[in-house]
Amino acid sequence: MTQDPLFELTRSPQLNVLINRTKEFYENTITDAEFKESIKTLNSFRREFRSFLREQIKFNAMTSTMKQQTEIIEQSLEKIREGLEEMYSYFNDRKQEHIDSGLTKCKSAFEKLHDSIESIQKEEKDTQKTYSKAPLQNELMRIGYALIDGKVSPDAFKIKLDSLKNSLRMYYGYFDKIVPQPSETEFFKENGSIIKSCVRDYIKALEEVGIFFKDLNTEHIKVGLQKSNEAAEKLMDFQNRLNELKSVKNCFRCGTKNLASAKICSSCGATLPVIGEEEGGENIDVRVDEDNNINNTNHVQTELTKKVSDLVADFKSRKISSSEAKKNLNQIIDSVVQTKKDKDKFKLPSDLNEDNEYTSIFNKMENLMISGLNEMEDGLRKIESCFEIEDDSQIDFALEQFFFGADNLSKVVVMSESLKDS
Repeated sequence: MTQDPLFELTRSPQLNVLINRTKEFYENTITDAEFKESIKTLNSFRREFRSFLREQIKFNAMTSTMKQQTEIIEQSLEKIREGLEEMYSYFNDRKQEHIDSGLTKCKSAFEKLHDSIESIQKEEKDTQKTYSKAPLQNELMRIGYALIDGKVSPDAFKIKLDSLKNSLRMYYGYFDKIVPQPSETEFFKENGSIIKSCVRDYIKALEEVGIFFKDLNTEHIKVGLQKSNEAAEKLMDFQNRLNELKSVKNCFRCGTKNLASAKICSSCGATLPVIGEEEGGENIDVRVDEDNNINNTNHVQTELTKKVSDLVADFKSRKISSSEAKKNLNQIIDSVVQTKKDKDKFKLPSDLNEDNEYTSIFNKMENLMISGLNEMEDGLRKIESCFEIEDDSQIDFALEQFFFGADNLSKVVVMSESLKDS
């Protein structure tokens, strides 16, 4: 028996759900209320996609082809709205032709929408240009030069600029608090002050770029980007030298080489599997499944970072709504806040209070714990803000800050175990 063309599935999983529900409705296997809910669900997806699209238009450089395809997407979304309204009008007069006509319109509109999305993706791939070997700097330069060419708004560039400056300032402020691994100690001893100076120059160059927003002279962007790129590539050279001192692991998503101790990729922000054995601690068993998610760990702190990174990934891929993401994140924030309240319970045993060596170690652990918890909460609050305004342009930086705090907290665990053993 030939299938009714009306019920043939499409490239859109969201629309396919409604097609199947329409067929079930015609077969009297679902109620009016259930069918209405299916129509409303697809309309909610349409609204969310439209909001996402408009954010992308606002904060990304677009070629003339991409602008043209974006207009087609807007028109397609409007046609989908009209089709869904026509389907819903069935419940006014019970005429099946409203459903048939509305669903046909939706199918046609979704096909155009998918064609346009594929055209934009191809255009993005063809127009990507490499300005710097430092990924974040390269993205800043790409948008900066797009601003000069009039292809992107000043707001989009300012967001990227402020994000990078904030990340560098955070790194500079906590540089002296970083506890290097034994294999890194000599490297930081010889190059630490040079690296700090380089970061300082990087920040100054970005501040020079920011002068553009005072007088709108694009020359500030050109000169500042050139200076900032020099600093960024120097830092990349130091990173590469540091990588040579110890084993590295490649990011499963983008292939970037990262330190073996890294929790997230320095290039794309993907969660990395922990390998080997933390010095002085237990062997941490972490496996990565076929979807590149960490699916097993015996380390409590790693479980927490997994929850956050998975939540961010689901939000960025729009697998969950912003309200659901925020709700789940609030539970994590509450647990971190409670841990901060309980930190006073972390005390040195009374029989060790007179031992200067133990007291020094404990004070270091206490400072690491306090700074770690503060960074974790601050990073989570920033992620929450990204969820709130449905903007993921700064979310990777917030995630980096959270992981920075989590790293410090994990060192406290290792040091604590060492104290117990001694």
